[in-house]
Order: sequence, then structure tokens, then C-alpha cells
Amino acid sequence: MNRTDAAEAASGSARWSRFLDRVRAIRRPGGASAFLRWLNAVRRRETNKRRVAWWHLQSAMRSRWIRAQSRRASSVPPFDLGGYNPIGWKRDVGSEVAALGPLERLPPGVEAHRVVHRRDLRRLRRIHLLEDTSAFHASVVARAGDLARLVALGVVVHLADGDQRLRPLLGDDFYRLATANAHGLNADARELLSVGMRRVALREHSSWAREEQRPLVSILLATKRPAFLPWALANAARQTYPKA
Repeated sequence: MNRTDAAEAASGSARWSRFLDRVRAIRRPGGASAFLRWLNAVRRRETNKRRVAWWHLQSAMRSRWIRAQSRRASSVPPFDLGGYNPIGWKRDVGSEVAALGPLERLPPGVEAHRVVHRRDLRRLRRIHLLEDTSAFHASVVARAGDLARLVALGVVVHLADGDQRLRPLLGDDFYRLATANAHGLNADARELLSVGMRRVALREHSSWAREEQRPLVSILLATKRPAFLPWALANAARQTYPKA
């Protein structure tokens, strides 16, 4: 028997001895109630262990789903957060609608006030809405990459042509938000839409979001109230970061 086996055998023997001591103590005054309290404590520990195991299983399943999402969008070049982020974004910008190319190329019934170059990041952060169509881009993949970068700036983008080819590249959430009617939104509604779109872009299309570049994080929980443990674990399970 090696040292590890001997240690495990000794630990098991010690646990069995402690259990027998608990059983013998039942005959003492108050021993029965003390035994029941100890038994309930053991049950709570086992229940908490099962909850923690279930939480780990949920986290693993969520990580697998996010990795699948990343693989699905892997043909879209990731953007660098150092150059494309919402720093400098304006909440109150008026009602100016812009486009990335000649206004006459927009679909019938879609109007814009001016053309803004895709590299004019300062101007793009200060428009109310950006109308976009496939005519402004060399390919659908190039378009998906451009839109992901623009949304990361906080730009509210509207797919004027609703090109369905973008859905598998950008993802369902991105496509749904980019095809929503954003005309006439007030400052609060525009900000909510902008935040929702940029979160999707950061989560699925930034260089940080690609699995190999995500740092590991941990959740630290300190409490003296065991009754709050299920609530805390449920909150932790709701987190969407895949490498916690």
C-alpha cells in the first residue's frame, strides 16, 4: 500500500469513527437532538455540493455554446478594442442620418442626410443613425466586419436592405437589432439600442472575445449566512462570461 492509499484509508477510518461517536452520543441527555442537528448539517452540505456541481455543469454548457457561436462567426475578422470602442460616443446628437456610400445607392424609400467615411470615427460616433446596404461593401464578409467595428463604436446601424446573408455571420441577436426600426428614437431608446448592439459585437466579434484571448476570472464569495448560498449560486450561474 502506497502513502496515498494509506492516507485515504486512515481518513475513511477516522470518518467512520466520528460517525460511531455520534451514534453512541444519542443515549446521553440531549444527544438525540444533537445527532439530528448534525445529520441536518450533513444533508445541507450534500445539497450544496449538488448545487455547485449543477452550477459547474451549466457553466460548461454555456461555454460550449459560446465557443460554437465564435466558430460560427470565425469568418468575420475580429476587431481591436483599442481602436474600436465607444469612448467619445455621444448620447444627444440630434437626428442626423448618415450612410457609408452614395445616397442614390440606398434602397427605395430609405433616406439619409449625408455620407460619412467608414474611417471617420469621430463623425460616426456623433450621428443618430447609420443606414447601410450591401452596395457600400466589397463582399458580405467585408460588410459584416465593417458593421461589427462600427457597432463597437456605439453607432446605431440599420440594415436598409435586410440582407439575410449577414445573419449567420453576425449572429441572430446582432441581425435582429440591426434590422429593428431605429428611426425617430429618443435619446434613451437610442442609447439602449446602441448598448445592446455593442454588447453583441464585443461578445462575438472582438479580438478579446475570441476564446484563446479571454483571460480567466474567478468568483469570490464571502458570507456567514448559509441561507443566501442558493441565491448567490443562482446569480453566479446567470453570468455569461465563458471562462469563469
